[in-house]
Formats: sequence, structure tokens, C-alpha cells
Amino acid sequence: QRFLNQNLNPPNREGCFYKNERISIASFSSRLISLFAMSLLISSAASYLLRYLLRSVDKNLQFINQVFIIVQNKSEIPDYVDQSKVIIVTHDEFIPKEYLPTFNSNTIETFFGNINNLSEHFIYMNDDYLILNQLSEAHFYTEDDKAITYFIPYYFKMNIPNSFEEILIRNNELVYNISREEALKNSYTIGVHHTVRPYFKSCYKECYNKYWDKIRKTISRFRSEDNYNLYIVDAYQDKITKSINKQSITLSVIKNNYTENLILYALNSA
Repeated sequence: QRFLNQNLNPPNREGCFYKNERISIASFSSRLISLFAMSLLISSAASYLLRYLLRSVDKNLQFINQVFIIVQNKSEIPDYVDQSKVIIVTHDEFIPKEYLPTFNSNTIETFFGNINNLSEHFIYMNDDYLILNQLSEAHFYTEDDKAITYFIPYYFKMNIPNSFEEILIRNNELVYNISREEALKNSYTIGVHHTVRPYFKSCYKECYNKYWDKIRKTISRFRSEDNYNLYIVDAYQDKITKSINKQSITLSVIKNNYTENLILYALNSA
């Protein structure tokens, strides 16, 4: 409960994650749009999800030292969030003004490297997660300082990529020099699981700087299959051997507590 105002409790109502101050599974609605949400649901219980996300972080990611919550406006932050214990970052603090306002998560993620005081090792997650079991640094970084990434194939239905897969193809074409024609021939492209993911700030900035001439031409206010997305950083970390596929290694305990930041993403519905 590090991140919550202790004197603010939600009403005990059906449809919330609230039951005797313990996490229980129930349905919910949210006006905070997660990055890959397909619909927007609004209810009086709109902002309760973030409460339980923060509780799960506090309980099960105890090695985290700082939490960053990214929003369009500070007015979006619910009263129950203790703003003295988290860092609220608004779009205009890290996104160049020529790209604002934006309603495109791909554009917003492009500029994470500009966030002040974000540590070299940081973990990124969306606002639609709960951490249900205790995790350590070893779930995210290896002892030889590589990010643990869950790469998976995305198979095209009837050999026709959907709009998200088109973005992955563009990422891989840029980083791995795998042509679209080759991806279509193989009937799949490579991406990562939509999950909590570790990054290096230096790799993040290096990736976007390296490919900036092409990426900047695709930046848009609304999402488009012509965009590049955050998975390009996962691919880049893999290319320069700063990551390793979780499926191929046996994890050991990490002695250095170097994962210092957690980014949570919350985009306003307005």
C-alpha cells in the first residue's frame, strides 16, 4: 500500500476488485485506456483498477524503487494515489510539442527515453495488469545484465497480416533486414508477448536515434499500421545481444538490485 492514500477506500460494491481489502477476481470498468484496449468502458467505478494494480506492485514487485505513471493530464490521477510516492509524468513533459496532442500509444512510447530520472533499468507495463505472485529481478534481467524477453511468432491468418502484424513486419524489416516478402513467404513474423517487459534506457534511446529518419515520418496522432511500435526496442536489444529469450535459459538469483523504476501507462479517454 506504499502508493495509496490510506484514508480513501472504495465502496464495497459488486463489480469491483474489492473484498475485505484483499484482491479478488471480479469484473470491472475503466476510463483509463490501456495500450491495447479494444473498447472503452465507463462507470462510476472507473478508476479502481489502478488501485489494485498498485497494491499488487507493492506486494509482489518489492524490488521496485520508483513508480512512474504516464497520463495526458494530472487531473486523470485518482484521489487514492499518493502522489508523494509515485512520479506522475504528463505527455508534454517528454513528448515534443509538434506531436501533441496525441492519442496514439505508438507515438507516446516512442519518447519514453526523454523521461527525466528514469533509470537505466526499467520495467514497462500497461494499466490492465495485476501481479499475482512475488517476482524478483531475476524474472526480468539475467546476472550478466541482459533483458529477458518473450519472443513469439505471430502467424498470419490465410497469409494476410492484420494491422498489428503489419507493424511487427515493419519493425523487423528495419532492425533485422527481413523483407515483407520474406515474412509473407514464411506466413509469420516475430514479436513479443504482450506482458510486463524490461528495457535499458540507453538501448531505448539508441534504437530510436538509429532509425529516427524513418520512424519520424510515420508518427501520427492516431494509431496506424504505418507506425512502428515499442516492440522495435525489444528487437533492437535482441540484435545487439542485450536481451535473451526466456525459453532458452535457466534463471538464477540476481544479487545486484539494479532495477529501479517501473513505468505504468494510463491514457485518458478524453
